[in-house]
Amino acid sequence: MQTSLWAATACPAPATQKLVGSHRAAVLIIGGGFTGCSTALHLAKAGIDVVLLEGSEIGFGASGRNVGMVNAGLSLNPQEVLRRLPAPFGERLLDGVAASPALIRALVAEHNIDCNMGGRGIVKVAHSRAGMRGIRQTVAQWQARGAPVDLLTKEEMTRTTGRAHSFGGMIDHRNCTLHPLSYVRGLGAAAIGAGARIFTQSRAIGLSRVGTEWMARTALGSVTVEKVLICTGAYSTDLIPGMAKSFTPAGCFLLATTPLSEEMRRLALPDNDISFIDSQRALSFARYDTTHRLIVGMLGWLPEGGGGEGWARKALRDFFPQLPEVEFDFAWTGNIDLTDDHLPWVSRPQANLYAIGGFNGRGIGAGTYLGTVLSAWLKGMPEDELPLPVKPIPNIRFRRVKQAFYSNAFRTTRLLSRFR
Repeated sequence: MQTSLWAATACPAPATQKLVGSHRAAVLIIGGGFTGCSTALHLAKAGIDVVLLEGSEIGFGASGRNVGMVNAGLSLNPQEVLRRLPAPFGERLLDGVAASPALIRALVAEHNIDCNMGGRGIVKVAHSRAGMRGIRQTVAQWQARGAPVDLLTKEEMTRTTGRAHSFGGMIDHRNCTLHPLSYVRGLGAAAIGAGARIFTQSRAIGLSRVGTEWMARTALGSVTVEKVLICTGAYSTDLIPGMAKSFTPAGCFLLATTPLSEEMRRLALPDNDISFIDSQRALSFARYDTTHRLIVGMLGWLPEGGGGEGWARKALRDFFPQLPEVEFDFAWTGNIDLTDDHLPWVSRPQANLYAIGGFNGRGIGAGTYLGTVLSAWLKGMPEDELPLPVKPIPNIRFRRVKQAFYSNAFRTTRLLSRFR
């Protein structure tokens, strides 16, 4: 049975109700994650009458299940983003995500969001010589853009992380960590405080045109609006045609230890304010929370029958062989929406109907930032001023095959790690 550290330790959710009866608003947002709550907040602050529908609770999906690392970038290097997006969209997107940690810090301060925001950067560890070559390219490209990103030697990596085996790595000083469920709940509370109406346990089960307006139905009510934004991410359904096939679903699973003593924390990530990811495609990671639990995980779904804990013990022995055996209190998983080009997308499939997706595991920073962009778009900002070109909703071909490929690749990485 899965138990989430974040669900067990999050700040209280804002008071919300189910949607009952008929309602009207200017804008409807469907999806209560980072993007939906950020968009609702910025619309409400501008005086726009906005309703947000969430099928479960705020942050129920990937927004409340991830590792809580705020990255000032995407999974692609800057030059690759520029190659895949026509000018000037790529430059705008890179500038926006680069500033996203600062944006989040400002929102946390302005709205007094209690989400344990901190950390002094995220380290990326090279697990191979090829991984180090890729990291050198990443550092050079970000440094060319003036970003505070530095290479780390093997010796510097060992001193910083306590990890015994690496080929060096990098540190991005812009990046930080937070309690993701507390953060998204804080965004939701801030949106409500600004005037947004948020309804939870209110899954949209139908969306249709009524003259020039849109009507969304739930089990107990309806909302009629001028404009609708769909931002349900990896938990999307076919509320509008194509959303369920706009991504390849992948997983991310995490485990958290019991609180570690100060002596033990000196052995694993001795700089407790630094977190790390590695350069493998399956992306292992580790960080501490404020209760001194060591959180470890990787891409893929939580293995059944105790397999996740077995992987975590092996991973900790590999990362920090000097660390004694530890016990685990929590294990949980969530879904990630992967796109073929590893970039987010925006679409306007019909008049006054907007959609976004494809965060590829970088939803905290990018989702918060793009919420500010979406709010401007919904208020009338021209499409040619967006950081992404407006396109049809992606149609991922051979989706099941790709999902199986990713699952097998992540599983193979776990199996091979047993023999290192």
